[in-house]
Parts: sequence; C-alpha cells; structure tokens
Amino acid sequence: MSTGGASAGMGGAAVSYDKPSVVFDFENGTVGQRPAPFTGGVAAVDSTKSYSGQKSLKVSCGANQTCLSELPIRSYVAANGKTGYARFMVYVDQQPKMGPNDHYDLVRFYGAMASPNLTLPNGAYISFGGTAMASQKLHQFYNGSVGGKSVWQDCTKNNPLVVKPGQWQCVEVGFDENSIDANFSTYVNGARVGPFTFPGDFAASVCFALEFFDIKNPFKGSWYVPALDKASFGFWTQDNGDGVAPGPATIWYDDIAFSKTRIGCPPAKQ
Repeated sequence: MSTGGASAGMGGAAVSYDKPSVVFDFENGTVGQRPAPFTGGVAAVDSTKSYSGQKSLKVSCGANQTCLSELPIRSYVAANGKTGYARFMVYVDQQPKMGPNDHYDLVRFYGAMASPNLTLPNGAYISFGGTAMASQKLHQFYNGSVGGKSVWQDCTKNNPLVVKPGQWQCVEVGFDENSIDANFSTYVNGARVGPFTFPGDFAASVCFALEFFDIKNPFKGSWYVPALDKASFGFWTQDNGDGVAPGPATIWYDDIAFSKTRIGCPPAKQ
C-alpha cells in the first residue's frame, strides 16, 4: 500500500487530477496471502502478473462460487461518504462461461442509499461487472428488510463490453452527490462510458421484481448516491437456474486507488 501516488493517463501523458488518498499496489504483500485490510474471499498477493511493480492481487474463482474480498473505504472518500472515486487496473483471463441470463460483478460499493421516500440500509450496493451477453453492467441492488417489510431493489444499466479479456485495463468509478450533471461516472482506459455516467435521481434503468417481496423496486428506476462504507473486489456470479454454472474466472487487480476526486489512470505499463 502507498499513499499520494501520482496520477497519469494510460498513454503516459500526465493528467492533472489530485493525488489519491491511498493506492494499494501490493508490493509489500506476501505472495499467496490475502493482504490487509482486505477480508474474506480468496484474493491473494501474486507475482505471476502485475501492471506496475512485481505484484498484484489475484482472484481464482471456481464455477458458481462467490469470491469477493472487502475493505473499508470511508476514510478515503468525503466525510459523509457521498463523494468518492475508485480507480483500479484489472486483467480478466477470459470471458466467464455463463448461462444466457447470468451476470457477474467485478467490484461492489456498499452503503446506505436514500430516496425521498425510503432509505435502504448498508447492505445495499452498486456494482460494476458484466453479463452473459458480452455486455458491461452497472447494478443497483438490495435484498433485505426496512421497517419490518421485505424489500427488493434490483435495477441495471447496460453497455457493450469495454473490459475485454486478456489485457490490463483501467476502470474508474465515481460517485458525487453534488455534481450537476453526473452523480455517477465511469471511465475505462480514460474514455467515458456514456450509459454509466449520469445524474442520479431521475436516471432510468431496467428493473427486475420478485413478486413475493412486500416492497419491490422502491426507487422506481432512479439512482441515488450511496454512503460509501466499503468496497469488494473479486468475482461474484448470479446463476439464474439455466443449467450452466457461471465461471470459473481468474482475475488480477493492481493499483487500486481511492480518493475524494477523480484519480485518472496510472502511466502505461513499460
């Protein structure tokens, strides 16, 4: 782990963003062990592949397994948790095998989300991942209870696949409660992903409902900036019972950074 690392574009040209609050580059980690402050999952420091330096975080996930490792991030973002930016380098070995209705997460951001009418507690999250249809997804989800009633919030936005297998790529995900035009923002290799960059409280999305919940999709397709308490990295899949067990997947992460402002991509790999 390091702090205050310089920001630059993947092409090597410097980008004038503020220095991140923290950068996890895994250079001081022990190969084969999960690095602090990550908890859970199967993530371990690895020396066979890296973007910068000699080490990275490797996740080897079997078919139909949940392989997410969490870390607290509140101290790296704005005090109220409603403005924060994440940047990470990711290498996916191959597009995961999946059934036609399955999908997966590469990173999640957990925290309470409040609409004018209802607050979803800390189990709520927004994730970045993909689908069986070779597309990228941004997913807003909660499955729990509020005020003694069961609640299901399940909405997605989709985009053609931009995190492609077999190469290191830079992903930036931002949340900004005070932004006029983009409460949510996503960039891959420095390029803005249009459908994932939007103002939140009236942003339409596709929602799915399970009938036996008392309250179904209370946000009605709108998106609200979460209080950023923790993040998880790794691989998680949803098997929708179509006879195909999702996965397996091997993924490497490097130069994971958090800040109160956009960070930008690290210099191009030499």
